[in-house]
Amino acid sequence: DQDPENPNNVIALYTQRSIPKLRRDCGNGDDDVWNREHIWAKSHGFPNKNQDAYTDIHNLVPADKSVNSDRSDFDFKVGGEPNSECTKCKEGDDTWEPPDLSKGQIARMMFYMDVRYEGNDNSNTPDLELVDRSTVSSEPAFGYLSNLLEWHCQYPVSDVERRRNDKVYSWQGNRNPFIDHPEFVNSIWDYECPVRCDVGDDCTKSELEVVQADLKQLQIEMKEMQAYVNETNALFAKLSVLFANDQPWSTRNRAD
Repeated sequence: DQDPENPNNVIALYTQRSIPKLRRDCGNGDDDVWNREHIWAKSHGFPNKNQDAYTDIHNLVPADKSVNSDRSDFDFKVGGEPNSECTKCKEGDDTWEPPDLSKGQIARMMFYMDVRYEGNDNSNTPDLELVDRSTVSSEPAFGYLSNLLEWHCQYPVSDVERRRNDKVYSWQGNRNPFIDHPEFVNSIWDYECPVRCDVGDDCTKSELEVVQADLKQLQIEMKEMQAYVNETNALFAKLSVLFANDQPWSTRNRAD
């Protein structure tokens, strides 16, 4: 989470602000500092520091203190009104929509927490589960799964995530598998990412319509190629006649 342009700073996840590492929250009432944000809120299953999930670095990021407070322990979901400080974030009724730049990363962090903690470790971290509904504090569950799946597909793994995964592995000894293998999401949650659309494509088309459109374009290109072949064959035919009749290349009159 270190600022690649300034090693003395960290990047706050939601606002993308670069904040000096030394301006960490020390409880002095300064809201313009950064503090530690649990993406899977600790109130949802692991409020105690001796629980493994509490200090799992795969779930921890720096955030603006005031924005972190606004996010609270809300479920992740699309919709709401822009946050006063993080204007690309939206607050709904106990829901939080992060900025587009962070959506894919957050989704994969949440997937990791779901599969990493199954209620069978020695720290009494319960079985964490992603659900597609609203949740409440103290419940070891988090929503909304459908939105997280969509964000995973819309915002693929970035180089920032890969570098972070390598760094966490060097410290903690385990990796986020959904960064190394994004396809695991499809297998575990039986969810197929929709066909991705490039700039200029009609993203309202179904997969079948996209294939049909591609086939139609291919047929047009084949007809154009056939027309070119026909013209080439006709030209060769004319040349063959010229050679057969021993006619000169130029028909211009020449002086005797």
